[in-house]
Amino acid sequence: MKKLLALMLSCVMIIASGTTAFAATNYQDVITMTEPGAEESRIDAPISKHMFTPESNNAASPRATIVISNVSDPVRYNLFSALTTYSAGPSNITYSKGRSVTISASVTGGGGISVDILQAQIEGTIGASVTFTASEEVSYEVPAGYKGRIVLRYSQDRYTYKVTKDGKTYDGAAYTAAYDEYYARQLISL
Repeated sequence: MKKLLALMLSCVMIIASGTTAFAATNYQDVITMTEPGAEESRIDAPISKHMFTPESNNAASPRATIVISNVSDPVRYNLFSALTTYSAGPSNITYSKGRSVTISASVTGGGGISVDILQAQIEGTIGASVTFTASEEVSYEVPAGYKGRIVLRYSQDRYTYKVTKDGKTYDGAAYTAAYDEYYARQLISL
């Protein structure tokens, strides 16, 4: 009986780990952009977020027949935006409360289709810009022998697809609104 129970428990664990692995394969690839030579660590500080819904940019005729096909699995990009300039240590770097940075999403390619049509076919908020504002002062010390700065880390998903409009096919690509944002410190040895 103990062997049977152990075997059943092993099967459940294998199935559970397989489910987790399957859930993680929603992305075609994950690409992380980093500063060459930088040591990076997370700074836990609150950030307020405001999303700007994109305006409809439908240049297509109301009578045009539009078909979106071959929507790829997304490629996840882990990106960063520098919030301060580098400062050589020993020094203190501060990003002030209330300062903001806006990260834009984009839609490229032919066909002149609206963001609304794309969002019906692609998961995520396509074409939206997001403004991240420091809810409190973010500060840290740069040790001697290093230069450092504060960055905003975030992710965006990129989809590719085909647009067929009135018998012509175009390639397209779109980035989602930025998400999973946090502050990080980057240190580079001098």
